[in-house]
Amino acid sequence: MIYVNGCGYTEGHTLEDKTKSWPYILGKKINVEDNKIFIEADYNVSNQYIVRSTISTLCEFINRGEKPEMVVIGFTDLARREFFHAETAHLVHGIPRGEYIPNPEFSDESNERLDILNKIYMTDLYAPVYDFHVFMNQVILLQTFFEKHDIKYIMFSAKNFTNDLLDDTDLGDLCIQAKLTHLYSMIDRKKLVTNTTMFRYIYENDKYNGDKEDPLNMFPNEEAHSDWADILFDLIQR
Repeated sequence: MIYVNGCGYTEGHTLEDKTKSWPYILGKKINVEDNKIFIEADYNVSNQYIVRSTISTLCEFINRGEKPEMVVIGFTDLARREFFHAETAHLVHGIPRGEYIPNPEFSDESNERLDILNKIYMTDLYAPVYDFHVFMNQVILLQTFFEKHDIKYIMFSAKNFTNDLLDDTDLGDLCIQAKLTHLYSMIDRKKLVTNTTMFRYIYENDKYNGDKEDPLNMFPNEEAHSDWADILFDLIQR
């Protein structure tokens, strides 16, 4: 079994056929059948969700004696946060963002309050350097968990490491700028794509669904998913 987690870039958002997404293509390359690929990725989720659900689900698998053969993690936008909506027992993922998008599952009054929360967050709490610091710790946390339980894994970032999608994408250079080389030195870079992101790949190679003038709503097309599966397969082989 392969376990996969991430955001819409992993889930196959905008693809008509989800089996054309990179997890299924990668599965074929390492001889894993489609029904043995467990995908917990979802559109618009946060790295909080990815880390929390990965550890929780894998603990369940391990306790049942079903440890996966391989885990692949695709981190997402560093600024995203996960909240729990008490009124409906739903998770809230769309905060912070430039403009809050009302959730149809929530009452008008609740959406109004969340809109205010989003505005306050963007005005007073939004801190890209802090988000990058948290991300580096999340990478190390998952790496430590995988190593402790002897789980084979690889990781990458779907979205860029900064709030500007067109910024530099070399993780090592960014750690030097953010004075986080002590964290970078702890990462097993043989199992992490550090020199690019999936967004950067689709942007530079024009392999996306959406509009290049609207980077936030660009998603990998089928060709990009196939290429990314090749990139991850090469990382596994190395």
